[in-house]
Amino acid sequence: VISIPILNPFPTESALDLPLNGPIVTVFEGYMDNPLETALMKILVKSRRSNPPVEFINAGKKFADVVGDTDYLRNQFGLTANRISSAMRMLLENH
Repeated sequence: VISIPILNPFPTESALDLPLNGPIVTVFEGYMDNPLETALMKILVKSRRSNPPVEFINAGKKFADVVGDTDYLRNQFGLTANRISSAMRMLLENH
């Protein structure tokens, strides 16, 4: 698990040192096609590493139906530990 709390400017040089040759699951508490996903794809292309399986978990392109606290919204959008671990297991089994 690697946490990247800075998205702009994205720490590209530091990220190039990450072990990006195995399955990758990214989680972004916001919309799809976000800065984290875009930066990761650029890094994979620049590094010319193998094409690892990648799963992007995000809130999609929709708004919450109701206002709620962080835990409620994470559950509503499927940004849960269960979904994250399931995605990683699936990638590991199929890699």
